[in-house]
Amino acid sequence: MKRSSRTIINTALGLSAFCGVTAVTESAESDNIVVFEDSFERSELGDRWRIIVPSFSIEDGRLVGHEEPERKHNTISRVPLAFLNAVFEFSFRLTDGEGLHLVINDENYEKAHAGHICRVSFSPSQVRISDDHDGAFRKDLYQAFLDSGRTTDRYLLDKLIPKSLDPKQWYKARIVLIGDQIEVMIDEESIGSFRSPGIGHPTKSDFGFATVGKIIELDDVRVTRMKAE
Repeated sequence: MKRSSRTIINTALGLSAFCGVTAVTESAESDNIVVFEDSFERSELGDRWRIIVPSFSIEDGRLVGHEEPERKHNTISRVPLAFLNAVFEFSFRLTDGEGLHLVINDENYEKAHAGHICRVSFSPSQVRISDDHDGAFRKDLYQAFLDSGRTTDRYLLDKLIPKSLDPKQWYKARIVLIGDQIEVMIDEESIGSFRSPGIGHPTKSDFGFATVGKIIELDDVRVTRMKAE
C-alpha cells in the first residue's frame, strides 16, 4: 500500500535526517497544525520514538510490533509530544496479533499507573475507548487489582463498540480527542464516541502504541494538534 515518503525534518528541533520523522514547530497564531508524521521509510526508528517494552522494528517501510511472551508484557512505544486536543491518524493491520492500543499519557501525572490518561483499542471483534485516568489505571484501583493477584475484575470506564476487523486487511484510523471526548473513525466512517471526565485531563505529554500478539503492523502515523477553545 506504499505511499510516498514523508521524510522532511525540522532541524530546529535537533532531529537528524536519518530519523525520517517530520516534526513541526507551532506559532502563536496557529490554529490546527500537523506536529508529527512518520511513514517509516528507513531502517531504524531513531531517537524520536521511545521504546518502553520491546520489540518494535521497521520492516519494509512499516512499524511492526512483535510481542515477546517471555517479557510478560505487551510491546510499548511512546513519542514525547505535548498537547491538549489532537487528531491521530494512522494505518494499521492486525495481521497475527490480538490487539492494538493507541495510548495517551501524562508522564507527570502520579495518580494513574504509568501516567495513562486514555486509550483506543482495536481487536478483531471490537473497538474500545477507555478513560484510564479515572478507570482501570487509576493508581488505587490498579494497585488493588495487583494485590488481588490479578484475579479480581478490573474497574473499566469505557465504551465497547462491536466492530469486525479482518486481520489481513489494512485500515485507516482517525482518532479525534477534543476536551473530554474521543471519537473513532475507521476508513472515514465514524464508529462511535465516548465522553468521560478523565479524558479531559488538561495536560498530555506523549502518545504511543502498544501491541498484543505475534505481529501487528502500523504505517503513516500523523498527529494534528488542535487549537484549544
